[in-house]
Amino acid sequence: MVRLGMLPRVRAPRRVRVLRRRMLRRRPMVARLMSARWISCAPTSSATCCWAAPPVVDPTYGSDAAGPLGAIRAQVQVTLTSETVTGVDDAPAELVGAALIDADTARKLAGRAKIWNRLFIDPITRTPVEVDTYRPTAAMSRLLKARDQHCRFPGCRRAAIRCELDHTIDYALGGHTHIFNLAHLCQRHHSMKQFTKWEVRQVGGGVLEWTSPLGRVYREDVPIPSVCFVPDAGGAPPPVVGNDEPPPF
Repeated sequence: MVRLGMLPRVRAPRRVRVLRRRMLRRRPMVARLMSARWISCAPTSSATCCWAAPPVVDPTYGSDAAGPLGAIRAQVQVTLTSETVTGVDDAPAELVGAALIDADTARKLAGRAKIWNRLFIDPITRTPVEVDTYRPTAAMSRLLKARDQHCRFPGCRRAAIRCELDHTIDYALGGHTHIFNLAHLCQRHHSMKQFTKWEVRQVGGGVLEWTSPLGRVYREDVPIPSVCFVPDAGGAPPPVVGNDEPPPF
């Protein structure tokens, strides 16, 4: 008598093993199916043999049933100003990835939208400075890479392209995805900020103040670019006094 949960492993008959070897040499698909382990299906003296193999056909193929392909959802993104939504002006909106659309169509799409993400843009530089989502926009990432240049922990000079963007005040704790709440940290110092007693805060203008576990404060200023354009404080250069004499050659 065989107890439940202690099923003996049954070996396939010799005829089945020979057929299995032939299938392995001839048909790759059948070989994959036949590579399943033989198991006992019932705790009886005359055990029945069966095989278990993963399905080879996608369950959503040719139907609308739930499955890997049925989980795909399309997303349409429209960017428009608050003045266009409220009807103050009729400026066109942008259908991201396609083209511009008229204001009436944009208002109709906005009225049916279930998800709204605000995007705050600097009125002078036209650069996004804050979004409602966790991830910053591509323009914000480029701006922060140019500003930080490297990891913002004091003394660390790992390039910003090899660092991670960190919310100084955690997004889960109410921190905003704003350029003055984001800074580049390498993986080591990012983990140190999260899991140790080191603390950091931004005091404005991209300047960070780090506080060690012993209470010492370290100030990390915004890096100065090695190559930059500066205004000429001396004004226009003096005019060159011409010489009326002909050249000697």
